[in-house]
Amino acid sequence: MSKNTVILILITVGLVVLGFFLNRFICNGKDVSFEVELGFSEHQSNSSLSCNFLYFTGKKRLYIKAIDGEKVKINYDVSLKGGKMEIRLLSPDGKEIWSCEVNKEVKGSKIVEFQFAGIYILEVEARGARSGRMRLYWERIIGI
Repeated sequence: MSKNTVILILITVGLVVLGFFLNRFICNGKDVSFEVELGFSEHQSNSSLSCNFLYFTGKKRLYIKAIDGEKVKINYDVSLKGGKMEIRLLSPDGKEIWSCEVNKEVKGSKIVEFQFAGIYILEVEARGARSGRMRLYWERIIGI
């Protein structure tokens, strides 16, 4: 192994350790403005988000363009070995409509009727989430 490769590996390991230290001891449980994604794979479309990760701190968002009185079904399936994750639905003015906190495993769905037209945000926030997976999608409900 060349000297440059060893130096690059040491710098990378040092940055990873620093990231864990900052998240664990300084930002523990606080709203953080940075993301840490290790072993992270993601697939996202207009109505779905799925990811697998070794470690994740940060936020991911889906946007729902809704009309007045429209109903949607939010489906979620999350599994974590440690840390926390919260799923939230926010109104166009930023107010929380619904939330679900995950510490280990949760699977379910929620039907929501939008009170007014606009862009709603389906947000996932992870804080020190370890060895996990997350599947989240929404679908319009027609005729109910």
